Amino acid sequence: MSLACGGGDGPAKVTVPSLVERYGTVQVTTVTAGSGLDPDGFVVRIDGEWDYTHEATPLAVNGTVTLRSIPAGRHTLTLLGVASNCSGEDLTDRSIVVAADSTTAVVFELVCR
Repeated sequence: MSLACGGGDGPAKVTVPSLVERYGTVQVTTVTAGSGLDPDGFVVRIDGEWDYTHEATPLAVNGTVTLRSIPAGRHTLTLLGVASNCSGEDLTDRSIVVAADSTTAVVFELVCR
């Protein structure tokens, strides 16, 4: 939105940022290899345990889940419920950036022994 004011050498233009919050989508995939795969799968959480806006979401051992209506900006993802015989990199507090009106893809790779 632009506003114009009179005075000086002509009208001055002021740009006001949009007050409408923009949202994106996060597509989370787990790729799990090895033996002794966790039969009950995982849970993915966005923005920590105290974020009551988005509930933790179940996710299959080798599966994909789509998280919708995530506000654009920086967020963290954590993969919970990982069995003790399974490991991977960046499973907790993985930093992501969600762009408005688009899908951000995140892959968690795990190995179970």
